[in-house]
Amino acid sequence: MLDKNDPLLHWAMLTLTTEVTASGVKFTVTTNHLCRLHILWTTTPPQKHITKTKRRGADVGKVTRFCCVATHQVWQTEAGDTTTHTITVEPWPGCSTRWFRFHGTVNGQNSPSDTPCLNYHRVPPPYGPPVTVKFYSDSDPEVTTVDGFVNRQGYQTTWADLRNGAGTYHMDKWETLWAFFWASSAANKWTLLRRSIMLFNLASIPPGSLIISARLALWKVNAMDELGAAPTFCIVDSTPASNIDLVNADYQQLGLTPLSAAYSYTTLPIPGWHYIPLNAIGLTRIIPGTIVKLGLRDVKYDIGNVIPPWISAKRSYVEFNSGDNAYPPRSYLEVTYQPPG
Repeated sequence: MLDKNDPLLHWAMLTLTTEVTASGVKFTVTTNHLCRLHILWTTTPPQKHITKTKRRGADVGKVTRFCCVATHQVWQTEAGDTTTHTITVEPWPGCSTRWFRFHGTVNGQNSPSDTPCLNYHRVPPPYGPPVTVKFYSDSDPEVTTVDGFVNRQGYQTTWADLRNGAGTYHMDKWETLWAFFWASSAANKWTLLRRSIMLFNLASIPPGSLIISARLALWKVNAMDELGAAPTFCIVDSTPASNIDLVNADYQQLGLTPLSAAYSYTTLPIPGWHYIPLNAIGLTRIIPGTIVKLGLRDVKYDIGNVIPPWISAKRSYVEFNSGDNAYPPRSYLEVTYQPPG
């Protein structure tokens, strides 16, 4: 371990540059020695103290000290000790000021070196006029994105087993997407539960764009509620094993958090468009330049884990066109954004 007075344990900041990102600020710091830095930032203006001090044993009188309080820590993105340090602080609201200083380690040992308490006022970047784009899942053979459905099937199984068990079937080359459950002919037993997965490639949205809105436009081709269950569906997250193929195990890779409102299986006309805006949580999934992974799932009975009303061999389902449909209209994701100015 180095002594605190060892010059190798000390570093000095040579340059500091800032870059406003879509939702924060990126700092790039260069130092004279290898070290690993973090930023300590706060929204509270530094407190000012007057204190007596000595230099080399001599009393030099009163000096002014500034103290940052209620700080938050963010480490550099680079691994290990470096001389260039990139630190991004997000989120950082526009038209707001934060105070900060940099501290660090050398070979994992805390360094006594520090920087003055600095401040930065973030002005959000200008944006261009709104742009609206439609995104489609790839038809087979998929190149970047897949859509399809996943099932668990049985003959005389419980609702809990159907909901919580492993997937037994998948299809990513079919022309439709579903939310679907089917009662067995055996009393209070179940035959099938189906969920759907939809991926969209947002590579054409420039990095740093401001997302204004997003909605799924699903072309409804059929619906039925033979069980009288009054079911509803919503959009959720999905995390399939592959972006271009589905497997049975993807049945358990759909989330429970609604990314949209809940919609009845049967109230809208057939055929016809069903427009589903993403809610505030759903909009956080729309990240420029990425693949957004969504799903379709029953709300009350599947997400809510409630046993539906049972009628022998009856079904409740809603069916929409998929990206594999050879004939328009194909369902799509519509995103409105403002590109960086």
